Amino acid sequence: MNHSPAPTDIHLVIVDVQHDFAHPAGALFVPGAEQAVENIAQLLHDPRVTQLTFTLDWHPYDHSSFADQGGTWPRHCVQYSKGASLHESLWVEHFDRFTTHFVRKGQQQACEEYGAFAAPTDEQREWLHQGRLVVCGIAGDYCVLETLKNIRNVRPDVEVFTAGVASIDGGTALDTYLSTNRIPVFTR
Repeated sequence: MNHSPAPTDIHLVIVDVQHDFAHPAGALFVPGAEQAVENIAQLLHDPRVTQLTFTLDWHPYDHSSFADQGGTWPRHCVQYSKGASLHESLWVEHFDRFTTHFVRKGQQQACEEYGAFAAPTDEQREWLHQGRLVVCGIAGDYCVLETLKNIRNVRPDVEVFTAGVASIDGGTALDTYLSTNRIPVFTR
């Protein structure tokens, strides 16, 4: 039997909260990530949160975005590595109460993917129309921003949990986008 979320049910899209971005020892640690992760982990205890979609940067070892391959970034979130693992603070007791989805991106060697839903499948489109959609994660000025833009192509009524976002630029790009497009900030 499929659970049809009530309009008040929150579907939380958690973007790239992975070891390499969220831990100070990670390959591409984003300032503010520790606080953002703590805020997301607290939100997971809210009974209104019934559905989770995790996006994961999931690169092959020789990904074109890596500096030693001619790209911009240090090697990060290599498939099946510790750096690609979901932050342990997001594994909560009673995890089975959530409907959960995982979306991997950046898997093709020659293709950078900041946004997780540039070409959403029919199944993903269905998920994105369930519940009150709230986006958070790392990094606000890259993957969160592009994933948000992707989602708005499918469903414009989305909110952002800014307390659960860490950005390389301190939040400037995301804040500008939210303000320009009148996207509401989710607060508990």
